[in-house]
Amino acid sequence: MATKAENIEQVTDEGWETVVEPYADTFSFETEGDTLIGTYTSKREVEQEGLDGKPRMVNIYEIVDSNGKKWSVWGSAMIDMAFESIELNHPVKIVYEGTAALDGGRSVNRYTVLSK
Repeated sequence: MATKAENIEQVTDEGWETVVEPYADTFSFETEGDTLIGTYTSKREVEQEGLDGKPRMVNIYEIVDSNGKKWSVWGSAMIDMAFESIELNHPVKIVYEGTAALDGGRSVNRYTVLSK
């Protein structure tokens, strides 16, 4: 007699194809020098509420590290600009460089993005 878990596994093997996976854990760049190294495997666009309360599209980049762990990196002006020149399945290194002050008391996160 099959257990419930075995039945579930059998069902998923019967021609089902994954079309959308959940987002990978978000890599938290918190401390200056925090670094993510891995392979850039995909990009998604999601709708998010902007600072003005209006919806806007935001990119999420998926990076797989050397241990096989998938990470999500949320796009920003700096991240998006860097990833325009990085091809899928290429190594990437993202280093958090801290924040820079903007007019009006706001700040922006700064990153160095490298690829081979």
